[in-house]
Amino acid sequence: MHFAVTDFLQDIVQNSVEAGAGMIMVDIVETPAEYLIYVADDGHGMSREVLRRALDPFYTDGRKHKKRKVGLGLAFLNQAVKAVDGDFEIDSRAGEGTTVRFSFPKSHIDCPPLGNLPETLLWMFAYPGGYELNVTRELNGKKYTALRGELAEAVGGWTDARSLKLAGEYLAGLENAAGGDNG
Repeated sequence: MHFAVTDFLQDIVQNSVEAGAGMIMVDIVETPAEYLIYVADDGHGMSREVLRRALDPFYTDGRKHKKRKVGLGLAFLNQAVKAVDGDFEIDSRAGEGTTVRFSFPKSHIDCPPLGNLPETLLWMFAYPGGYELNVTRELNGKKYTALRGELAEAVGGWTDARSLKLAGEYLAGLENAAGGDNG
């Protein structure tokens, strides 16, 4: 179940990884008024027909998850955004990639909390695969960027507890320096 904005973000990035993306760009902007999330990848993308049906929870193209009969991630995100009068856009082209943009207005009583962003980023960086993930975070007029490849090189990869702990501490430090509350 999706509890926080970071849950939706993690789901979208996981879709990008599973769609064979080599490069995933993520922008996370938090203003006093809203959370704005942008994810773009160069993965398999979707045809116009698949894109048209992508928000139907009872539709899946069956490629990524052969035994799954439903595709709930985008449908849940779209529903959550609409419930709080936010914005949702998706664009995709087969063979070129997909872009998802969504926002949640903080003033709405049902706006989900951001969640633990450093922890979410850590798990997104640690997904297996040969992709690059470039995350830019803007908060309170401050900005930081974290690159999967650079961070993996600095901490020694994504396969052992020590490396994951170091990466998690680094990401939490970036978020704290920007004034975030780490969920």
